[in-house]
Amino acid sequence: MVRAGILRSTIGTVMACLDPEDRRGNRASVGQILYMLKDAKVVAVFPAPGTPLDAGSAALQEVRRNYEALIEGDLFKRGKRLRNDAVAHKLIPDDPTPTVPYDTIYGLHDAAERLVIGLYQVCARGTPRFLGHKAGLADHAQVFWDTYFDGMQLR
Repeated sequence: MVRAGILRSTIGTVMACLDPEDRRGNRASVGQILYMLKDAKVVAVFPAPGTPLDAGSAALQEVRRNYEALIEGDLFKRGKRLRNDAVAHKLIPDDPTPTVPYDTIYGLHDAAERLVIGLYQVCARGTPRFLGHKAGLADHAQVFWDTYFDGMQLR
């Protein structure tokens, strides 16, 4: 149950991060951010005064291309199908949740991470701080899973 709960929350969180823009304009997603960045006035506020917009513009075009390729690809479609049909909209599904290889979720997570790093470049914000926390998070996750598996006597 614990592993299923963590997997469900991971799928929901990663897919929400990657969602396209919404007609209401209220999504906290890469798609919504890219939609907002269509406005040149918004893009112009990010670089320091006197800094050319070229670097941010090039990064923005790359993020747009990568995002479009992702959401049109099979990886995103598999993740979206899993989230929409098996995880997010059903509390107790009638059918068993389909088996989805972990590499689908890992691939979507990695794509989201690359897009966020690119958006930091677009917004002239340097490097995201979460990158510096990866090793510590991996260590904590290992302790969690070791404790879980030992407690469940699964080893």
